[in-house]
Amino acid sequence: MHCEGVRRRKAAAEAKCHSKAVAKGNTSALQGCVGTAQSTFSGAYSKATNAGNCRTPTGAGTVEMKVDALIADLDTTLVGGSTMASKCTAKLRCDAEAASKGVMPSSKCLQAADTTFTGAFGKATKRSGYLTSADVTTVEGNVDSFVNDLAATLAP
Repeated sequence: MHCEGVRRRKAAAEAKCHSKAVAKGNTSALQGCVGTAQSTFSGAYSKATNAGNCRTPTGAGTVEMKVDALIADLDTTLVGGSTMASKCTAKLRCDAEAASKGVMPSSKCLQAADTTFTGAFGKATKRSGYLTSADVTTVEGNVDSFVNDLAATLAP
């Protein structure tokens, strides 16, 4: 089940690039970061798929489209927000570790991801002035839907 873990872990890298750029208020390195993330994702995805043990033949392009849609959605929701990648990365890490073992993600891991995200979002709303506490539910829902959709796409 190693293949499934790799596929999920690499899916969050591009979102992390956007998050870092927004958090720093500087997008000058964004294109290079995204390019590296996409290249790394594509290579790791192909390698994992070619090695076998993948439960589905889902192509990298399908997953990349889902990642791009999440980023576009959250960029619209969070003009200037940067906390979404932490939740996305943490949830995908939980999912990837479980998929590598052929089990369901642990509730403890998922709860830790939620708790960390809620705290980070709270700090961001105080610091930025343009996020509201009401946005947290929308963002959580968007990220959770993405993670669940990706898991369903990569499941048999």
